[in-house]
Amino acid sequence: MASMMLRQNYFEPGPMGMPTFGAEGKMLLAKADFLNGRQSYRSLQILAGVLVTLLGFIPAYLVVCTDYRHDAGSMAAHLLALVPALFVALLLVYCGRIRMRRLRSSRAYFACAIGLAIGALWGNVAGNRMWYTYMVRYYAYHDMGNYVNLDPSMDSGGAFMDAGTAYFKDSTFVLVGKALAFKNGRTYCIAPIVREIIEINSPAEATATGQLMTQTHYSLPQSGTVDFWAVGTDCCGATGADVVGTGFTCGAANSPVARSGLRVLDSVERQNYLLAVQEWSADIGLPVRHPLFFEWVVDPVPMVASLGEKAWSELWYQCIYVLLVGLVVQVLLHMYFKWMKVF
Repeated sequence: MASMMLRQNYFEPGPMGMPTFGAEGKMLLAKADFLNGRQSYRSLQILAGVLVTLLGFIPAYLVVCTDYRHDAGSMAAHLLALVPALFVALLLVYCGRIRMRRLRSSRAYFACAIGLAIGALWGNVAGNRMWYTYMVRYYAYHDMGNYVNLDPSMDSGGAFMDAGTAYFKDSTFVLVGKALAFKNGRTYCIAPIVREIIEINSPAEATATGQLMTQTHYSLPQSGTVDFWAVGTDCCGATGADVVGTGFTCGAANSPVARSGLRVLDSVERQNYLLAVQEWSADIGLPVRHPLFFEWVVDPVPMVASLGEKAWSELWYQCIYVLLVGLVVQVLLHMYFKWMKVF
């Protein structure tokens, strides 16, 4: 392209009226042809394009899936992730066009602009995926309450509706023998979290212990409701009953040291667990007024922290992918620009 411009604009009359290049035209043409050949595969320019791609990716990823999005909202995060990078990319294209008109090296400007735009878009997509995979729950747990020494026999769920993590009193356990399975595509398993056996053998036993007994021979907790539940999907038998090999094995339900819960946040799962609890309440005859669903764990705090750690780990993996893909893209761009006579 540069050579054609020179041939059109820098000539003087030659013998027999035939045009020929003047001294200035010959000099500029030689410069253009020299640059066009020598700058075809400059490794430093390719490396710069790869690094610019990475620099476009990392800020976009961090903005879309960390504190800024949590505080400012999704729209502001997406705009901040894309607009500055695209503005800089357009500025690089503008500078490249000016340099091309002046017959100076411009290929790296165009390649870096494309790499920066690709990196920002990639960071936006990858960060958004990590946000919904890990960080939504991470920030939700931090915004919710953390309760200690909950007593499932004395406390009702209505007082702890904002609970994200819960530590129950000593001797609290999951009553796997009264678990129930609810089939709706997947198997939704529930079991009450209690501090005492809720089944009574006879009215005499209820009288002796001062407990209220339902018609189905179950004792009513002092709270008047069974509101705390250990749950999981596809981790119990067809009925949920405590049968060897097919009983309730969700989370750490069978661990002797577990007495903590991590709140279930997924609305679809909660709805199915609620249907299972309603079925359980109808079968057993005990009221359930404000059910709270927990994954039964040994300690919920490390599990919450691991959500953020997974997002950071994914960042480093993605950086490796960006470097590899960016290298391929930059090589192809330089080959294309050489073919297009952009030096």
